[in-house]
Amino acid sequence: MRQVPTLSVIIPVHNSAHSLPRLFTSLQDQTLTSFEAIFIDDFSTDASWDMLCNVSMRDTRFRVHRLQKNLGAGCARNMGIELASGTFIHFLDSDDCYASSNALERMAGYIEKSHAEVAVFRYNMISSEHAPFRRSVNAYEQKVWNYLTQTAKVDNSSYHNIKDTQCLLALPAFPWNKIYTRDFLLAHTIRFSQTMLHNDIFFTWKSLLLAERISFCSEPVVNYYYSYANAAQASNQKDARRFELFAVFDELDTFVHTITTDHSFSPWLLRFKIDTFSFGLGKIGTKQLSSFSAAVKQALSGISKASWKELKHLPLTGPVDRCKHFLIRFLPLFYAHTLRLLKKIIAIMR
Repeated sequence: MRQVPTLSVIIPVHNSAHSLPRLFTSLQDQTLTSFEAIFIDDFSTDASWDMLCNVSMRDTRFRVHRLQKNLGAGCARNMGIELASGTFIHFLDSDDCYASSNALERMAGYIEKSHAEVAVFRYNMISSEHAPFRRSVNAYEQKVWNYLTQTAKVDNSSYHNIKDTQCLLALPAFPWNKIYTRDFLLAHTIRFSQTMLHNDIFFTWKSLLLAERISFCSEPVVNYYYSYANAAQASNQKDARRFELFAVFDELDTFVHTITTDHSFSPWLLRFKIDTFSFGLGKIGTKQLSSFSAAVKQALSGISKASWKELKHLPLTGPVDRCKHFLIRFLPLFYAHTLRLLKKIIAIMR
């Protein structure tokens, strides 16, 4: 009879043959041995599927499944949730790995000790161009962790709800810097959006809003590999899919307004939207930039004046943030061109 594992690691895979060996080693080096790694191959066209089949024959903790067509990481993760049998669930991307050999043990131990439904951790952000790692995507994320530390919400096995830590909502919607109890995800039917891009936004917000117990640990558990070169390259197909973002936000708006009448979440949702639009304006190709900018302006035009006023007074919001909010609200195309110019200057100076 198969023993129930402590933790299920769910990993979507699409054409990741170059990074899978590093990931395999990272998993096999873990001090926690009671885990299952569920690989969902999203119809890869390289050697990924063969590599997954081979490693699963050598290590019975590695379970492999293959989608019959390319559906995106969200659909792959949803399949993984259905297949998972662990008490806890962690999501990992196939081009990343764990930051240490005790990462799984640390995550499982912390969420269990804090009796949380969701535990949030830090991560190392590493450039694939071998630049020094850093622990935040942006300055705001660092401010949030500083605030959580100063208010004694970190590293003490205590738990909180989102009303106590609303600033968490404005952080990037990464699923892999958190660990979840499987029962919590199943009880609330928390799943990823079935879009090719931006499929983790609804999942992250729904889990944070519904969780009654959230805990925080400042220890980095994942090495998140980021390529500046690849980030600057976007295919026309991927550019078109970036417009899926607006449908995702429509879904999120409906959900937030359905589950709560607490309007204190509104300015945080607005801030998250602006930061996500900023990311999209910086990533989308020049052919689609004008249309995307117009769609951003249209999406923000329906926001109430009260929410914009509250946004200015959110904690951890400074003059630079307010300037960015103004430009994206009224001049998104100008903001996008300015952002790209700054990136080029930084690249030259690097």
